[in-house]
Amino acid sequence: MRTLGLDIGGANIKAALAIHSNKGSRIARQWSVPLELFKQKGGLTIALEELRREAAPDTVALTMTGELCDCFRNRSVGVKWILRQAEEALSGLELKIFNTTAETVSIRQAMRSPLSVASANWAVTLRWAADNGLENGLALDIGSTTTDILPVKNGAPCPRGNDDFTRAREGELVYTGYLRTHASIAAPVIVVRGIEMASCPEYFAIVGDAHLLLGDMEAEEYTCPTPDGGPRTRKGAARRLCRMALSDLEELGMEEALNIARQVVGVQEARLVEAVSKVAKRDGVAKGGYLLLIGSGASIYETTITNKLGLTLLDRLGGINASKINPAVCAALSLKN
Repeated sequence: MRTLGLDIGGANIKAALAIHSNKGSRIARQWSVPLELFKQKGGLTIALEELRREAAPDTVALTMTGELCDCFRNRSVGVKWILRQAEEALSGLELKIFNTTAETVSIRQAMRSPLSVASANWAVTLRWAADNGLENGLALDIGSTTTDILPVKNGAPCPRGNDDFTRAREGELVYTGYLRTHASIAAPVIVVRGIEMASCPEYFAIVGDAHLLLGDMEAEEYTCPTPDGGPRTRKGAARRLCRMALSDLEELGMEEALNIARQVVGVQEARLVEAVSKVAKRDGVAKGGYLLLIGSGASIYETTITNKLGLTLLDRLGGINASKINPAVCAALSLKN
């Protein structure tokens, strides 16, 4: 059986094709499709139809976070709209929707209780990790916009939140990511030419600019539009970062731009370490625990986070390299029959 796992976000669609047989399950292919839903609502059906053609699945396992986009009046409206587009694009296929307890429901059930399936991708990942060998520890999913901190104790998921509001309140959802987060939000205070100043809170630069300038990522990994519409180059990133200090690259120079980039990344890393440490200590997995570090931003922060947390890093889980695990993969692997 061929199962297409889908994670429909507000900025990207993640997809994974799992092949299930009597010999086991494996991931045959993965996709990441940039799509800013809040700007390009009409592109969702087209993207899903293309994924269907490429994957040729028998069944589809779907989860989402895109319903929070401000193009929808409220989250229930967003969930129902996404489900309708999926139903249209995937017509004729068995379609299962994951809810916030990582159970699957039909599209009709999801339509009747839309908030039960809203922003449920974290639950799919957490359940899969616990079922596949994460006994005591955390799954840390660092995405382009947000970071999920997913605790497991004695082989069972133990989150305190069950939706975006309660998860953010409990520190299990941190609204910072490796790419799309505004640089001035990541680092509201910066030191420029030895003097501390407030960074300008305009949309001048994003965290991805800092990583691009520092060589943490390649241009093709910068999958969202640049704030100024300029090039995805080190010089372009430096120009955007200098505007955080209400200056130009010609005024500050490349070394000062690099200095700003290091501060943006350093402050964000410190915030992530603090957030993960808090959840790990709260749930008693800080000592002797394991860390499953996943998501597109995992490789960027791996060294800093593992060195400072003292958790044992898992390179693989469930026979899959940690770098390949995401909610779409977990959804595809979880829907076996």
